[in-house]
Amino acid sequence: MKEQEPGPGRASLNGEGENTGGEPDAGAAAPAPAAGGEDARSSNTASNSYMEDCRFKVLRIGIDSLYVSYYGELGSGIDVDLADKKLLAQSRNPKLEALAQWPVGSHVFEVSDRGQRVPGQGGFAYVLEDNSFRICIASSSSRSLPLAYVKISSELLAHAGPEAAIAELNGIVATLGQADEIPTVSRVDLYADFQTDVDIESFGRKAWITRAVGWDAHARHDIYTGVSIGQGGPISARLYNKTEEIKKSKKEYFVELWKRVGMDPALPVWRLEFQAMRELLHQLGIQSFQGLMREQGGIWAYATHVWLRLAIPQESDSNRARWPTDPLWMHLADIRWQLTDQPLTRTFSPARVPKQEGLFRRYASLLTSFLASQKIGLEVGEQTFRERARAFLTSRCKEVLGIEFEDWIAQEVAIKVKRYNTGVNVPGDKEESETSDEVDRHASDYYRASRGE
Repeated sequence: MKEQEPGPGRASLNGEGENTGGEPDAGAAAPAPAAGGEDARSSNTASNSYMEDCRFKVLRIGIDSLYVSYYGELGSGIDVDLADKKLLAQSRNPKLEALAQWPVGSHVFEVSDRGQRVPGQGGFAYVLEDNSFRICIASSSSRSLPLAYVKISSELLAHAGPEAAIAELNGIVATLGQADEIPTVSRVDLYADFQTDVDIESFGRKAWITRAVGWDAHARHDIYTGVSIGQGGPISARLYNKTEEIKKSKKEYFVELWKRVGMDPALPVWRLEFQAMRELLHQLGIQSFQGLMREQGGIWAYATHVWLRLAIPQESDSNRARWPTDPLWMHLADIRWQLTDQPLTRTFSPARVPKQEGLFRRYASLLTSFLASQKIGLEVGEQTFRERARAFLTSRCKEVLGIEFEDWIAQEVAIKVKRYNTGVNVPGDKEESETSDEVDRHASDYYRASRGE
């Protein structure tokens, strides 16, 4: 099916004004997506602006989540190799489990011990994952599924940008078999981070004009964190306190991006985010990644002008369609959508390593608990803690696990190397190789069984 090429002002469906996922009450028209005040810039950021005593500053716009699919055929022998790695991941032998890896270029993917069922797609046999991508791969016997269904991490998108991320992903998928060079888009989340002096919590349910069924307000530790609208539909929205959310998600790299454009440290950062699923994207004429990059403004215009609107309630008028649009929403709806800002950094690690600060804090917690329980000082206590821990673990390894302490440490490190994507583990002695050969035979049996042979 040839992809439609809607013009830059397209925001209705199929050019006939038919809406999907719920739309505002009658009378809401969709202006051109590039509409914006003089203050808006064609960038990921915009300057301060004021409207009717509403202070407003866009800090950044972008793509937070991106899911794409590649259609094609799995390469010869790849299915058996993946089945081998999947069985290794299922092994009860830690030395074999640590070998469930799939290196491609700078990536050392962890191979999952199970597949994944994707709503609207089906069951994928294999899953590869690191800090950049989660790649679900269909077995060669599948006839209806795409070759690969991929989630691109929000961290990679923030660091490198969507186009660089897709270019890197294309190279990885090419090693799996014959696949389309241009992926289709299954889901995209567009966001705008902003600051304002407006009391976001003051917006009640009536102020949100939409035909979406669901509307939920959220709070955390007695702090209002935002609302979610239309969850589970072909399009949904979230307006939430990103400053509070970062305390939980630990995505501090966004703070560096905000500081670049002069965030006000005295104000919270809010995020307006729209999630568009494949159903809506196709109805908007967007299927390929190139189409998405061209028509981000169209998605944003549809979401903010047609599907959802924040209004100023008028008690004297029962027709909500006539209620005036809130000045804050005017600013958000008029953002010019063009990703021209520089990425966070030119280097990005695909490894999923824990932060050292967290490891040090856990060590401090264990050490201070030991010092307090033994009533000894730091200098003597720290050395005593290490010596007693080493003696306990050495004894446990011999008596319970039947393994030397050094060997146990080596296999635990190998498991974490696989989990953190920090290196490629290699098979050990001859006995391990023989066991791996047995796993290979089981993998071949699994492959033939999956094809009905």
